[in-house]
Amino acid sequence: MALFEDTFPPYVPFGGRNLSLQSPQQRGTDVAVFQAVYNLMLQTMNPPLGPMGSPIALDGIFGPESRQAAINIQSYFGLSADGIVG
Repeated sequence: MALFEDTFPPYVPFGGRNLSLQSPQQRGTDVAVFQAVYNLMLQTMNPPLGPMGSPIALDGIFGPESRQAAINIQSYFGLSADGIVG
């Protein structure tokens, strides 16, 4: 976990808060974990861009790309697509 703690402060445990597009934008390790999981999901799908979209930046900031990634995942699994990671 040290990589995420050192690279994407502040440390926030994944699942410790709801992630959504806010101002100022949410930052932290939990956002980076979500971004990494989304990109990993895309890597395991064929074709490379998959039915959920394209990879997003792994920057630990929940911006518009992260919100769209959440909507893509929610839509893919038939969930209410609100863009909030809860």
